[in-house]
Amino acid sequence: IEISKMINRIDQILANLECAAVDGGFSLSVKDGEIIAKDLLSEEPLEFIVRFTGEDISDVAVKPLTKK
Repeated sequence: IEISKMINRIDQILANLECAAVDGGFSLSVKDGEIIAKDLLSEEPLEFIVRFTGEDISDVAVKPLTKK
């Protein structure tokens, strides 16, 4: 992939993440190698691990993961 196309794609992905986070009232971070979603609208702290599943764009899904 050409560098300028890769940078444009990175910008697109970041813009989509930012819009989703602002519209949905959440933030994403990484802790111990896992994606953590944090609810920014709840009065009580709500954080959970998020996992993206699927092999390609046709079956991608986002699932909460609970530790046992």
